[in-house]
Amino acid sequence: MNKPTLSTCSVCFGLTLAIVVATGCNSQPRSHLKRTDISAQVTSGGKPLAGALIDFANHENGEAYGGTLDDQGRVDLKDVALGQYTITIQPPPGDPLPGAPRQIPKGLRGIPRPFYGPHTSPLNAMVSDDESKFTYELTDFDLSAKR
Repeated sequence: MNKPTLSTCSVCFGLTLAIVVATGCNSQPRSHLKRTDISAQVTSGGKPLAGALIDFANHENGEAYGGTLDDQGRVDLKDVALGQYTITIQPPPGDPLPGAPRQIPKGLRGIPRPFYGPHTSPLNAMVSDDESKFTYELTDFDLSAKR
């Protein structure tokens, strides 16, 4: 019987490694989750929050989605996993000069701080096959109670 040579073993090892890497790189994390497209609209005092940042975070499965609200205060998000989400709204980060205070656009200065963080935001959404359009009026939420 012939003994396998070092070069034969190296080729076999290389092919095996390539197959394992290719298989692992092709998998999609959480690909088993059912998904749908959603839309959201956010207003404050009846006016759209154009330019604000919106984030949907699901603390059960780790999924998170976000975007910038358009001129109508709307955002469309694709392939969102079904489930319960906490929603945060923030003004855009801006681009101040070094040493200058951050300038929040005038129309977005009225976003109350509780909407900024996932532990204080009263906004929630249950994304399902039947529920994919969400509308929020920030002045509808009583922020006087401590969370």
